[in-house]
Amino acid sequence: MKAQEPRPDISTALTVTQFCQMFDIEPELYAALKRTGQGPREVRTGHCIVIPSEYAAQWLVKAEPLRVFAQRYLCG
Repeated sequence: MKAQEPRPDISTALTVTQFCQMFDIEPELYAALKRTGQGPREVRTGHCIVIPSEYAAQWLVKAEPLRVFAQRYLCG
C-alpha cells in the first residue's frame, strides 16, 4: 500500500491569480504550463484552486533553468 503524502499547509496558499501576479506571468501562460505538465502543483479546496507556498517554491526551483534559457536565447 502506497503511503499518502501529507496534505500541504494551505494557510499561506496563493490563488491562481495571485500566483500569476507574483511571478509576472499571464493567466494564458499559466494554463499552457498546466496543460503541458510544467505548472505548479495545485490543491482544490471546495470549488477553489490554490497553490500552497511550498508547491510554488518547488515550481520556482524547477522553472529557473527554463527562465534562464528563455532570457538568454528567446528574449535577446
